[in-house]
Amino acid sequence: MLETVNDVLQVFDTAGNPMASPTALNGFCGYVPAIDRTKTPLEFGPELTDPSCLFDRDTQRWFHVVLTLDRVNNLTQALAGTNHLDTAVSMTSNPLDAWNVYSIPVQDGGTQGTPDHHCTLGTNPAHGPCLGDNPHIGADTNGFYITTNEYNFVSPGFHGAQIYAMSKHQLPAGASSIAVVQFDTADTSLGVQLDGHPGFTVWPAVSTAESEDDDNGKEFFLSSEAVFQITGTDNRLRLWTMQNTESLDGIPALQLRTRAVNTIFYSVPPRSNQKPGDVPLGQCLSDSMLPVTPNLTGCWRLVVGGTGPFPNTEKVVDSNDSRMQQVVLANGKLCCARHRVVDRGRPNNQGGYSLFCYQSEFWQG
Repeated sequence: MLETVNDVLQVFDTAGNPMASPTALNGFCGYVPAIDRTKTPLEFGPELTDPSCLFDRDTQRWFHVVLTLDRVNNLTQALAGTNHLDTAVSMTSNPLDAWNVYSIPVQDGGTQGTPDHHCTLGTNPAHGPCLGDNPHIGADTNGFYITTNEYNFVSPGFHGAQIYAMSKHQLPAGASSIAVVQFDTADTSLGVQLDGHPGFTVWPAVSTAESEDDDNGKEFFLSSEAVFQITGTDNRLRLWTMQNTESLDGIPALQLRTRAVNTIFYSVPPRSNQKPGDVPLGQCLSDSMLPVTPNLTGCWRLVVGGTGPFPNTEKVVDSNDSRMQQVVLANGKLCCARHRVVDRGRPNNQGGYSLFCYQSEFWQG
């Protein structure tokens, strides 16, 4: 069993016992440490974030993906803007053995062979890099798929979900280079937008050694629509179908289609109020009279060493949004999970999950 979280991964046996010490993702992907504290001044490696992994039963290989952000240089934590998806594939079924690592640039600013999606740089409308945020992974019989949410790297602004497809057989074979097909869901020429919106968190399905053989192989993706609505509610999901995935082993010739699938109404979970009786952090940081101990007032004294208090308005906590969380193809059904509102008489304080399964005849075509 392989677990990856934050900036480390660790391998366990089937009983949950560690088989090796935690491994820093920087070293795992072949980079220098994130922070080298043996150096004066400190030296910094690239920043790795949003890791995920899966074991593919078909190829008996582990797949691991992480978003890597390059530094300007190793003496600063400033980011250069270039960023890439590092895909590691185990050379055997044992994750303790060697891995091959492939890198896909995703800044989409026209550099390193990427398309130019015209992301902006800060408050200045000048040209800048994009960010391939929040990667998610899936696989069918023929391909391995990564999706991202693409934002401006520095300034606020969402461009659209990106879909990357590659051969699932060439990756485990350790091929020297891999053909990657990229779909930009913000590209109006593809005809895949719904109500003028691109995809958001387009989650690829993980297949349990199952394949849809018509149309020379299919991979399915699902995404939520409520995030685009002013009301934060919708009764549709978007079903994405990638056809001709068998071509990934040769000259890729993929087609991507999408359509709306009706569901029950669901909503983006609202922000959650703090529990009654708890001391809000904002009050604790700004109230000079708030007792922490009999002779100490204001928890800002503990946080900043007595240089407060600080004006601080308490914020409510995000319950999460309504993005897709999981998609699985199994036994002829496409199943998914996503966040939604749970109405238990306290709609302003509740968030939860909804689970849907669709029969194959419902979502084929």
